[in-house]
Amino acid sequence: MDTVKPTIKIRKDSDCYTVIFVDGTPRIEAMAAFNTNEIPTAFSVNANACDVTREIKRLNPDCNVIFV
Repeated sequence: MDTVKPTIKIRKDSDCYTVIFVDGTPRIEAMAAFNTNEIPTAFSVNANACDVTREIKRLNPDCNVIFV
């Protein structure tokens, strides 16, 4: 049986990058810790999108990471 990896979407907002956990339902861990599935990152809006995506992938190797 194949295991589907959770997906993390990275969105560029007006002042930072935001990570959105997408599994059809919010991630239990994110909801428990932050009461949301949208989490601002430490990356400013001026950070390079490729660098942000690469770092989020490095920190979450068990997830698919995409930039939207």
